[in-house]
Amino acid sequence: MKKLLLISVLLCWFIFAGCSQQRWLSQDELFSKKQECAKYKNSIQDEINEEKKRLEKLEVSYDGSIEEIFYNSKENSCFAVLNEQTLYKNWNQIINSTIKDLLTNKTVAHYQDWQEDATNAVYYFKKLKELKWE
Repeated sequence: MKKLLLISVLLCWFIFAGCSQQRWLSQDELFSKKQECAKYKNSIQDEINEEKKRLEKLEVSYDGSIEEIFYNSKENSCFAVLNEQTLYKNWNQIINSTIKDLLTNKTVAHYQDWQEDATNAVYYFKKLKELKWE
C-alpha cells in the first residue's frame, strides 16, 4: 500500500512539474528569454514601415503599432500583439488586432473590429489572456 501511495505521489509530482515549464526557469533564464523577445521589436517595426510605404503608393492610409511583445514559458515562444488601422478610399476604417508567434512567424489569433462575429472576438481575447497569464 505504501508503494502504491509513493508511486501515486511521484506520478502527480511529475505531472504537475511538467505542466509549467516556467517553474524550471531561473529568474536569470526568464529575464534572458524576455530580452530575446524584445530583440524582435525593430524587425517588426521595419515590417510595419514597409507595409505603410507599400499602401501609401496605393493611396491607402495605414498605421500599424506594436502593442506589446512578451514571452510565454508554456509555449516557449515570443508573442507580439499588433494593431493596424487601415483606411481605404471611400471605405470605413478597418482595425485589425493580431497575436503573432514570433518564432514561427504564424498568426495565433486575429480580430477585426468591423466584423460582427462575436465568436472571433471572444476567441482572440481568450487566447491573449491564456498566453499572457498562462
